[in-house]
Amino acid sequence: MEHGSINAEHAYNNGEEDASSRATLPRVYDWHALTEFWANRPLSTAQRFGQISYHLFPRAVAYIRDRYVFNTLLTDSVVQQQHAAHLREALTRLGPAFVKAGQQLSIRPDLVPPIVLKELQKLCDTVEPIEDAVALQVIRDELGIVDLDAVFGNLQMVASASLGQVYKGKLKTTGTEVAVKVQRPDMRRVFSLDLYLLQHIGVVVDIFTSTFTNQPPFHKPLHESFASGSYSELDYEQEAANQIRFKRELAERRVPVVIPLVYVDYTTEKVLTTQWIDGVKLADSPKERIRQLIPVGVELFLTQLLDIGAFHAGM
Repeated sequence: MEHGSINAEHAYNNGEEDASSRATLPRVYDWHALTEFWANRPLSTAQRFGQISYHLFPRAVAYIRDRYVFNTLLTDSVVQQQHAAHLREALTRLGPAFVKAGQQLSIRPDLVPPIVLKELQKLCDTVEPIEDAVALQVIRDELGIVDLDAVFGNLQMVASASLGQVYKGKLKTTGTEVAVKVQRPDMRRVFSLDLYLLQHIGVVVDIFTSTFTNQPPFHKPLHESFASGSYSELDYEQEAANQIRFKRELAERRVPVVIPLVYVDYTTEKVLTTQWIDGVKLADSPKERIRQLIPVGVELFLTQLLDIGAFHAGM
């Protein structure tokens, strides 16, 4: 019986693999291409939807209970804090796309209450890194380098984010300190599946809210904006091209900002190598320094918006 079930699963997976020869994941966000790819993989989508439901459905039930049955959610700060913490924990367990969504919501006070906002902001600093052995193997495979020590000296992980993590090291040829950002394995496949399912969840939520409340539907267009921007972050070569462009454009206009140099020979779709620059978070800077930087920020913003005609949100 066990042997038969294994064969059945193998046949099902073969069906999904056969579908992969007919459709591939796009490098640029395309909802129709994502739909074509994942519609042919019902086993993968059903399994992932089950995982999402397992983590989020209890949170939704608890919200309805405390908001509409016990009426404690709007008046009890302890209950609000508990809901916010449980939501953050659920998003963390669900992985990169949900962590990224939580990070996006953490800067939207127009959509999220202050207590939830503060809790979601923790997602920016608490992403679990992948093992060094896995990340370094991705770098080897992407750059076609067998011995990383021959190219980079003393690679040490310094930061972990939802889509990848960053290593600090030195180029052996010049001794220049560099930052090497490497994408988590199989991220395009994992991330695109969650985007595909989140889009459908957004449609269902819009139908529910427009039917039972006075709230106009906004979840689907909100998801489209999030998905398009987030999906583009999977292409490090595009990120490198943007960085090179803005470095050139801002230098020509003598805007007093420093943009790291990109090392294109050590950059691929999943690995980005740039000059390492030491800095301090604006939030950790003294008030005098912040006042000095405000005019620079205004000049940078207006130069991009009114002169260059393109805006880099990472600056």
